[in-house]
Amino acid sequence: MAQHGRGVGFWIALGLTLLTPTVQGELPPEDREWRAVETANFQLFGDAPEARIKHLGDSLERLKSILDHLGTRGATPPVPTFVYVFRDQESFAPYGPLDEDGQPKERISGFFHKKPHGNFLAVHALDRNQSTRTVLHELVHFFVRYNLPGAPLWLNEGLAEFYSTFEVVDPYIHTGKIIEPHLYWLQQNDMMPLTEVFAVNHNSPAYNETDRRGVFYAQSWLLVHYLLLGTDNGLGQVLDFLELQRYLPTEEAFGRAFRTTPEKLEKKLRRYQKSSRFTFRRAKVDVNDLKSSFRTRTLSRAETLARLGELMVSLQYRESLVAEHLQASLALDPSQVRAYIGLGQQAMTKLPDGPDPDYDMAVQHFATAKSLTPDDKLLDYLLLRARSLRGDPPSSMKRAAVRMVNANPGLAGAWYLLTQVYEDSTDDDLENKIRAYEGAFRLMPDEVEYAQTLVLLYRQAGRAEDAQRLVDRLLKPRGLDKQVEASPESEDPSS
Repeated sequence: MAQHGRGVGFWIALGLTLLTPTVQGELPPEDREWRAVETANFQLFGDAPEARIKHLGDSLERLKSILDHLGTRGATPPVPTFVYVFRDQESFAPYGPLDEDGQPKERISGFFHKKPHGNFLAVHALDRNQSTRTVLHELVHFFVRYNLPGAPLWLNEGLAEFYSTFEVVDPYIHTGKIIEPHLYWLQQNDMMPLTEVFAVNHNSPAYNETDRRGVFYAQSWLLVHYLLLGTDNGLGQVLDFLELQRYLPTEEAFGRAFRTTPEKLEKKLRRYQKSSRFTFRRAKVDVNDLKSSFRTRTLSRAETLARLGELMVSLQYRESLVAEHLQASLALDPSQVRAYIGLGQQAMTKLPDGPDPDYDMAVQHFATAKSLTPDDKLLDYLLLRARSLRGDPPSSMKRAAVRMVNANPGLAGAWYLLTQVYEDSTDDDLENKIRAYEGAFRLMPDEVEYAQTLVLLYRQAGRAEDAQRLVDRLLKPRGLDKQVEASPESEDPSS
């Protein structure tokens, strides 16, 4: 049986029992108006009420402004972030994840998926609080990936849950408000030993981003809540821990940073959970500094279909429904750029049980889109990527990729493409290859593959200290240092 939903990044679900809608291969109702709401850093689209879409955009911008002061990189994505806000479960279901039987997964309230050319986040607005928590949770994940690379999973999830309840109540901002389902879970179930919590990784049974329920999520939230609000210097200790774990085993780093053992902290955590003295942080701010500006417009039927088709392409499934949306869009408006972009992406995608990618067709669609919007830098990337996959001469591809990087040094996709061009090339220009991966890693520090490749390249170039620093800072905390040690390419050329 084909596996549906392949390639999807994260699934987020409601803790509610919902009726399972039926997915039908048809277009959304013509009388359903879709609108675009653009903020300084996010593009939102939806058939939910305009006030609801603006609320989500405002929440994202306000939390981003707070996070920007906490990290060196801030919370500005290096690629566009597209947020789709569906009015209800029925509207959302045709575009959400499927189970193995091809039916919509139950209790799903949203999903997040990242691509080199953009981040895609979709939620339904049936539950106002849950949809807000979903988008804020994912924003914090982005912030952690780019500012705290190597952060353990318990800290990443704990921070995302802690800040997901962020809200502005003029003239205050609130962070760390109680999440009742987590408290209820902890009251009804035993806690995991903290040593087991620290050991959880993406492959662990306790990790289930499908619905963010269970003891690991509840306990990670509780631990971060206690460290940030139940101690005098919790944030400083967390930062010390992140620094120490680069060089020390997790338990030893934890002991030095928090001046206690996991067992003793576990006892304090149990008392904290049972004390019923939970509070949240309230800080007075000039709310005018946090106000968001919006640009709103009503989407044409053609652009609505194109945007929805592009969302489904990012998930890499439902090929026939994708084509139906994009072709209907072009039938209404032959100059609809987003439809050509979606068709180009679909032509490059290998779906389960689907045809092989058609890179000639992808180049044709992207070239058409480029002729309609010649200043779109992301289209430069998509077109060049399609040409590279088509097998255009490596020498010309490398020259074009270098020109793109020089013209757009802040475009993550340009650096990604340059690394791929070097991988496809027989060129032994080691220093330029290193610079390409360093540029990509600088903009996308959460991409572990870049770090692993850089370690190997540094060693090939005799830069053992640079390689070790990267291993200690990013790979060792994630338990990935053994992979590069075992690689045949990791031998020191000077030995």
